Amino acid sequence: RDSIGVWLSTEGYQAQTVASPLAALNAVRLERFGLVVMDYDTPGVNFPVFLDQIRESDPDIAVVVLASSTQMEMAIQKLGRRVHGYLSKPARASEFLHVVAVTLESRWTRLQTAQLQEDLKELFPAAITASQSSHAKHVVEVIYRASTTDATVLITGERGTGKEAVARAIHAASRRRMSPFVPVRCGALSESLLEAELFGEEAQRDGE
Repeated sequence: RDSIGVWLSTEGYQAQTVASPLAALNAVRLERFGLVVMDYDTPGVNFPVFLDQIRESDPDIAVVVLASSTQMEMAIQKLGRRVHGYLSKPARASEFLHVVAVTLESRWTRLQTAQLQEDLKELFPAAITASQSSHAKHVVEVIYRASTTDATVLITGERGTGKEAVARAIHAASRRRMSPFVPVRCGALSESLLEAELFGEEAQRDGE
């Protein structure tokens, strides 16, 4: 347990180690964590029930299970896909940290996608939800990919199709989300003024 805490802290994670399942439950109820690491070899614990209690406190929390070779098959049978990863003990630091990084990234992507689906509902008729529409799912996937890069994004479409909503969603999912989102109504600007707005007056003079 102490070694895992050191590994996580060394990699820059804020980690809290606890000595019992009850202490873990209390910690999850008091603070928000991205990930819980459970030792399946802990005696006297009903892990399916414990997992339910963890999820009741935080449905979005990710769970990774450590288990000895003799307990791994039982852990998989009992918990199945309800957890996000399994590691055999003793785990190497590199292997453990890789699973943690992948699990947290997957959790972040899942939460971002869910939020984007909520933000994009206004793009589609009320009768069509993101879960029912393959078009909506595709839009969410494209927005997520665009939000993870620094590339310039061109959004096209007819009037009223939600181009600004997509732009806002990309901004909200990007690392710039804490900075202002500044919309510019291109149709209301003359060609020369639009060029000045987008590229600055210097660029406009250079092009003359």
